[in-house]
Parts: sequence; structure tokens; C-alpha cells
Amino acid sequence: SHGEHEERKIGWLELFYDLVYVATLIQLGDVLSSDVSIGGIVRFVLLFVPIWWAWTGITFYNNRFVVDDLLHRSLIFIQIMAIAVLGISVKGAFSDLHIQFTLAYVVVRVVMILLYVRIALSVPKASQLATRYAVGFSIAATIWFISAFVPAPFSIVLWVIGMVVDFASPLNAKSVELNRKLPVHIPHMMERYGIFIIIVLGESFVKVLSSMSGSQLTIGVGTFGIFAMIVVAGLWWLYFDDIAGVPLRPASRSTYTWIYAHLPLAIALTAFGVGAKKLIELGSDPYLPDKYRWLAGGALIIYLVSVGLVNMVLVASSRGLSPR
Repeated sequence: SHGEHEERKIGWLELFYDLVYVATLIQLGDVLSSDVSIGGIVRFVLLFVPIWWAWTGITFYNNRFVVDDLLHRSLIFIQIMAIAVLGISVKGAFSDLHIQFTLAYVVVRVVMILLYVRIALSVPKASQLATRYAVGFSIAATIWFISAFVPAPFSIVLWVIGMVVDFASPLNAKSVELNRKLPVHIPHMMERYGIFIIIVLGESFVKVLSSMSGSQLTIGVGTFGIFAMIVVAGLWWLYFDDIAGVPLRPASRSTYTWIYAHLPLAIALTAFGVGAKKLIELGSDPYLPDKYRWLAGGALIIYLVSVGLVNMVLVASSRGLSPR
């Protein structure tokens, strides 16, 4: 049934849903790990954005609408399977698995559209906003569908256009106005994004541990591993001590800044995990390629800037310091 969200708790289905992203993010990290170049980083970001967007889409749907019936669960399970296909397709998304990856994303979006159509038909208060979302997402999904059958690089151009339409659906002036009448439940939103950050941080652990798995610990490798873990712990500390649960400023755009700053933040965390893995694997090599130093260092810079951006729209840090 649909209900108001006076007290929104994260549901078991939401947590189950997150598990498929754990596996998908590990695959995404592997894509970057296999090609640390400017082109490789661009491809990694192009793959990361729609996957993050898919997670964000369902998160905000669940934030506003409490639905738990057979049809809802069935649609969510279909989306989980489509995301699993996305995960197994990322390594070939720009080559032999292009059609598979693209069509999997289309299925993810079609499920989202159907969920909003249900809301448009059954929740009068939200009907206008849900209809706008369903129409905007349908246009974007159609562009993605066409891109599956178009040769590169035109297919990638269509991907980007499709993503722009997807992002524009909630960000256009009319949608923003309608969103104010149906505000998000901020504590639930913050908790969900906190869980996503934990998932991404977990990817760093996977990368570091997988690079050391089955090997005899030497002083050099052990030292690298310890420092990598200290940095990951520091990144966790910065986020969960400074951002998680801190109230937002009342400004109208605060929520949007908070949400979208999490995209580069999550990209940077995933990239750092890959960089840490490379540094550990090649740590004993005196000729460590600069690109791996740039990857780890650059990822940390982007993470810190993103954390700073989020801080700018918070009332104050947990220690009462000015966010500025």
C-alpha cells in the first residue's frame, strides 16, 4: 500500500536490492583496473553514471512511496536481474557486449517507468510529478534503446544524450516546483546514500585484499597495505563524521547539491580502490608508472572536493564548525 513517510525506515528489500550493486561496482573497478589511461577513465565514468543513476532512481522512489505488494516486488526483482546483467556486461560494454549492456539498462529504466505509472494512476497527490518522470524517463529509455543498434562512436553519443534527458527529468524547473510539494524524507535519503558509500568503500577493501590474496606478506607489501587501509578508514571518517546525519540548509537547491555531489564522490572512491590495488601490486617496483600515482592522488582530490561541496549545503558539522 502507498503511505506517507512520517517515519521512513530502510526496508529489507532495499538492503537486498543493494547487494547486486556490491557485485556490479567490483566489476566496474575491474574495468578501470584493466585500462588506467585517459580513455579508460572516460569509459569508466561513462559506465558508472548510468549505474549510479539506476540506484538513485529507485532510492528516491522508495523514499517517497511506501509500496510493498506482489507487483512491486516482482518489478524490483526484474530490475535486480537487469542490474546483474549490467554488471556482467561492463567489461565488454564498448565492444562485444554493447547491445547486452544497453538493453539491460533499458530494462532497468522500463521498470522505473512502470513504477511511476503505478503512482500516477493511484496517488492523486503525486500524479503530476510521476507522469512527468514517466514521460521523461521513457524518452531517455527510447534513446538508449536506439543506441543499442547504432555503431560506435554514435552509440556513445546517444548514451550521453539519453543520460542528459534522464537527468533533466527531475532537474527541470517544473519538476523542481512539483518536487517541493512532495518533499523527500531527508533522514531516509541520508541513510540510503550512507549505505551506498559503505558499499563503495567495501569495493576498496575488495581491491586491496584481492591484490594481496594468497601472497606471503613482505615488509614492503604489508606497509603499503596498512597505509591503504588507514587512508580508506580516513575517507570513511571524513564522510560519516562530517556529513552523515547533519541537517541540510533550508535553501531550495541544497538537496540537489547534496545528492549530485555524491556522484563524483562515489566515482572517486571507486577509482581510489583501483589506485590502491595498483600501488600495492607494483609497490616494490622502483619504476612505478606515474598513471597509477595520478589515479590514487587524483581520486583523493576529487573525493575531498566532493565532500567539501556536500559540506557547503549542511547547517554545520557534527562539531559545530562552519561548513565553509
